[in-house]
This record gives sequence, C-alpha cells and structure tokens, in this order.
Amino acid sequence: MSGVVSSQLSYIHGFINSFGGNFIALVCSQQAGPFCPRKMRGVFSFGFCVNYVRGPRSEELRLIYREARTEDLGPVMELCWRMHEETGYSRFGLNREKAEAFVSHVMDWGDGFVGVAEEEGLVVGVIVGAIQPFWFSDELEASELLLYVLPSSRGGFVVKRVVELFETWSVARGCSRVVVGISSGDYGGRKGRFMERIGFESIGGLYAKDVV
Repeated sequence: MSGVVSSQLSYIHGFINSFGGNFIALVCSQQAGPFCPRKMRGVFSFGFCVNYVRGPRSEELRLIYREARTEDLGPVMELCWRMHEETGYSRFGLNREKAEAFVSHVMDWGDGFVGVAEEEGLVVGVIVGAIQPFWFSDELEASELLLYVLPSSRGGFVVKRVVELFETWSVARGCSRVVVGISSGDYGGRKGRFMERIGFESIGGLYAKDVV
C-alpha cells in the first residue's frame, strides 16, 4: 500500500507544481480533512487526501514593501504627479518644486514616513504620512497624507500591504490611532468598503467647497 500511496502523492505533487507552486501540500491523512475540497477526495483509491492551502501569489513574491530611501525621491514624485493628474486635485495648480521639497522633508523628518512598494526595481506604490499628538491629548495619531498605487498594480494586495507598512511604522512609534483618508472620490463606495475589509472603520466624512 505504501508504494501506491507514494505514487499517488507523486501525482498530486505534480498537480500542485503545475500551478507554479501556488499550492502547498501539508499532510496526508486517512480521512478527507475539512479543508480538502470534494474534487480532491477521490484522488486516492484508499481514501487518502492531501490537505492544502494557497501559498503567496507569484506577484506577491516579486514585490518589496519598505521605507523610502533618498534615491527613491524621483520615482516617488512621478507617482505624486500621476495622483494629481488622475484625481479631482488636478483642478488646482501644481508646484512641482514645492511638492518635491515637502516629500523630501517628510522623508528626513523623524515623525514623517514615506513608504514604497517596489516591483522588480520599479516603485509602483507610495504612502506618505506623519505623526502628531491629538490637540486634546498627549497620545499620538498617525495620518496618511498621500496614498497612490499605479493602475497596473491595483486589484491585488499592493494597497493593503502599503497601508500595513504605514500602520506597522506608526504602532512602533507609539501611536494610538492610524487614519487613512479618502479624498479623491468614491467615499463610502468601493474604496470605503476596501478600507473596512482591512480593519479600518469609518469615523465620518470629508466635505469640501471650492470658493474660487
């Protein structure tokens, strides 16, 4: 029987590898485990089953999430220009020199944070934030100032991981709250639901009135 099982395990191992390693075999048991899909339960003639879980997606393996370095300023600013162009902020004039000086200052500021998502050497996402105390308390709040991911890198985990990068940095510095805003439209829609899925809750809304 052990030879048969070994042969069948080789078969399923090949099946797993055919998905590019996105499935990880865990254990062979004599009864179909609760995590074993029905279509897999008939693979072994002696009632054996391999429980499996999904491993990281291939695009996740190519991505690096880290704090920005001085040499990232140019690529980061390119994403900032894209953000300005794609959102309602495009109606306001763009002072590139001022914007670059601001982001550079945040990079060097102890209470500021610039994080990036890097894919194969290219910066595809950025988050800029800062820490400040509540006006009524000594406790600290971390607020996101800018969050942008290239359209080609949306729809997966990039936005989630970039926000988590900022959250981890904020917690390490003793913040009691992390705030990520949505000021580019779709408040309460798809973007809002996404933020709720990754653990944030709505605490109100942003209202603007252009007076010029």
